[in-house]
Amino acid sequence: MIKKFASILIMLMPFAVSADDTWRSILEEKIAKECSMENVMLIIPTQSSVNNNAEYVSHSYDQDPSKVEIVVKYPTGQTESIHAKFVEAIATPVLLEHMKKGDSLDMQNVKFIKFPKQRDSAVMIKDLHNLDGLVARKNINPNKPLLSHDFAKPVAIIKGKTVKMLYIKDSLSIETNGTALESGSVDDYIKVRNNDGNKVINAKVINEGAVLVN
Repeated sequence: MIKKFASILIMLMPFAVSADDTWRSILEEKIAKECSMENVMLIIPTQSSVNNNAEYVSHSYDQDPSKVEIVVKYPTGQTESIHAKFVEAIATPVLLEHMKKGDSLDMQNVKFIKFPKQRDSAVMIKDLHNLDGLVARKNINPNKPLLSHDFAKPVAIIKGKTVKMLYIKDSLSIETNGTALESGSVDDYIKVRNNDGNKVINAKVINEGAVLVN
């Protein structure tokens, strides 16, 4: 955490920022490192006129460890002092455009942005690889954090549909038809009624329209 001096001034040589990396993102990275946080988010007063043409000059921490004073310099040579707050944040993916229920995630439709860390941050998606093979459980709007419960495995069997029931043991293989009493995705266990004897069996979904009977 921040060393609790009345004011700690960290002075660095001013540096220019590229169009892809603003002084703000650079400063957030610095504060996160100094405060032993993974990510932080600056909250700058709306009345501030600071823009991306500025160069970072220095920052200092207030007696309140969540407040910081920032000095920036413009190409004209003018400097500006900004009083801001910062909070611990989490970088999470959001959609650029609307996503329909049942669609797979298009990586070109995603960007990462920061949100203040909250109690529900644990359900926010942090790694897009966790969504491999999953589809949207509902329509998802853009610019909102993607949550783990927004996605699920594709439904492979629909309740009420006829399914192929496979029984395999050693060299013995038996195949018959049944009726799905539940919907399910691959690797789910669902109830299936054997159409020959009307016996209800728990079976494992192995692919679209097929279950494996133990």
